[in-house]
Amino acid sequence: MNFDFEEIRRPFEEEPPKKPNGSAHPNHDHKGKVKLILNESDPTATAKELAALIATRNDFLFNGNAPVRIAAEAGKMPRAIKVTVEAVRVLAHELCVPLKRIRKNNDEQLVPTKLTEEIARIYLWGLEGRLGLKPFHGITTAPVLKHDGSMRFVEGYDPESGLWCRTVPELNVPERPTEADARAALQRLRGWIKTFAFGDAERIEDESLGVEVVDITQPPGLDESTFLAGLLTSVCRQSLELAPAVLLDAPVSSGSGTGKGLAARFLCIVANGVGPSAFTSGHDANEFDKRLTSALIEAHPAVFLDNFNNKELKSDTLASALTENPAMVRVFGQTKMVPLHTRTFVSITGNGLEIAEDMARRVLNCHLDAKMENPEERNFEPGFLDRVLEARPALLSDVLTVWRWGRQTVLKPGKPLGSFERWAQWCRDPLLMLGCRDPVERIAEIKANDPRRIALAAFFEIWWVAHGDMVVRANEVAPEVIEAIDEKASRKGDGKLQYSRQRVASYLRSIAGTRVGGYVFTKLADDGLHTRPVAQYRLQRKEL
Repeated sequence: MNFDFEEIRRPFEEEPPKKPNGSAHPNHDHKGKVKLILNESDPTATAKELAALIATRNDFLFNGNAPVRIAAEAGKMPRAIKVTVEAVRVLAHELCVPLKRIRKNNDEQLVPTKLTEEIARIYLWGLEGRLGLKPFHGITTAPVLKHDGSMRFVEGYDPESGLWCRTVPELNVPERPTEADARAALQRLRGWIKTFAFGDAERIEDESLGVEVVDITQPPGLDESTFLAGLLTSVCRQSLELAPAVLLDAPVSSGSGTGKGLAARFLCIVANGVGPSAFTSGHDANEFDKRLTSALIEAHPAVFLDNFNNKELKSDTLASALTENPAMVRVFGQTKMVPLHTRTFVSITGNGLEIAEDMARRVLNCHLDAKMENPEERNFEPGFLDRVLEARPALLSDVLTVWRWGRQTVLKPGKPLGSFERWAQWCRDPLLMLGCRDPVERIAEIKANDPRRIALAAFFEIWWVAHGDMVVRANEVAPEVIEAIDEKASRKGDGKLQYSRQRVASYLRSIAGTRVGGYVFTKLADDGLHTRPVAQYRLQRKEL
C-alpha cells in the first residue's frame, strides 16, 4: 500500500503550533493529528498507543469475537467488515502522523514514516482482548426500542445499545396509543398483506384484482397471525437480544409462485428500508453454515435463506444465532467455535421442507397455499415492493403503534416459549390481545411431523410390544428391537441374529430420557448383581 508522505510532511515544513510558553506542541501537528512516534525497540508499546487512539472511534468496534469496521457507502446498507492489517494501517494514517527518529548532522529528528505491518499485526493479534473497543451488536434503520415503549432516533453508533443506526425515517406513532389506535393500525397492515396466500385464511373474491384475497373483516387465522408476529419481529429484532426466525413454506407440488419470497422481502423492507441479503443453502450443511456465518459477521439487519426446498431444516449455527447471545459460530478457516454478537432477523422460504425438532421452537412457521395448481398464474399489479418502500414510514409507524400500545398495556401472556420471553411480550402478546392466534400453537404440529420424533415413536411401539414396562438389560434386548436399531443386523443360517452390540448400546444411551408419543424411556442404575456393570432401561407410558 502506498502513502503520500509529501502530504504528511507538509505540515512539518511550516511552523508548528506553539504552547503558551512558545515551545512547539509535542503531541499534535497544526491539523490536529496526533503524532505517533514509532518505538523501534518496543513495537508493542507503539501498538498500545495506537489501540488507545482507535478505541476513541465509533467506526472500529468489537463484535464479540474480533474487531470490525463499519462500512457505510452512499446508497447502500451499512455493513460490518472484519478489520485487516491494511485497514489498521489506513486508519492509523487518518488518525495520526507516524514518526520515526533519525539522526542528521548529529541531531535527532522526527520524520514522517509509514506504520509498519508488524505494529498493525501486533494490534490485531498481539493485543487481542485488550483493544478497548466499544461493543457492536448490530445495524438498524429503525428506532432503538426500549421495554417501556420509548423509542430513540439515533444516527451512527449508539453506545447504550451497541447498535449502528442509519437513516431512520420520520414516523407518526402516538405517545400513548389507545386500543382503538392499535386496532386501526393492525387493520391497515392487514390491508397491505391481504393478497398473500395464507394457508388457513378465509378468502373472498377481489373484483378489482380478479383473485381471491384474505377476508380482513374476519379475525386472522393462524398463518396470517404468524406472519404478523413475524412483521413485528422484523422491526423489533435489532432491539431484542433473542428472537425466532420466520419460516414461510408451501406445498411440494404447487408451492412455486405462492409468493414466499415476496412476503419475506415485505418483512425486511418495512423493517429496514431495503431488501434482505438473500442466499441459498448451498450443496451441503457446511456450505450453509459458512454462508450464514458470513452474513452474521457482516451484521446484515436481515438475511433471507431462499428456496430451502425438500430438505431438513437443521443447523447448529442457525440454532445458536437464534437462542444465544453471543452466538457460537465457526468462522471460515477456523476449527474452534467463537462468540459473535448478532441482532440479525432471519427469514426462510421453501417447499416441502422438514423442521428438525430442535428448530421447532426457534421458528415462526407460516404456511402459504394458493390452493391452485399453478399459483404463478395469479394476476397481480406489478410494483408491489416499490409501493411498500414508498409507504415504509406509514407501515413502520403502524407496526410501532401496535408495539408501543402493547408495551403500555397490561397484556395477558400467550403460551410460554423458552428463550423468547421478551420477544413474546413485544411481538406476540399485543397481537393476541387484538384477536390474533398464537404462533406457538404450531410447535406441536412441527414436532409431530419431525422425522426423528416419528422414528422414535415407532421404535417405542416396537419396544413396548416386546418388553412392555419391564426393566431390560442392554444385552437382553429382544431381536425385533435390535433389528429396529441396527439396519445391518442379519440372521445366520441357524436363525441367530448377528448385529453390532456397540451400535445398539450407543443408540440406547443416546435416547435415554426421551419423551415422545406418550412414552418416556429411562436409563436405570446398575443392580449391582453382576461383576461387570450392564446398563438397564425401562419404557413407561405417560399421560400426554
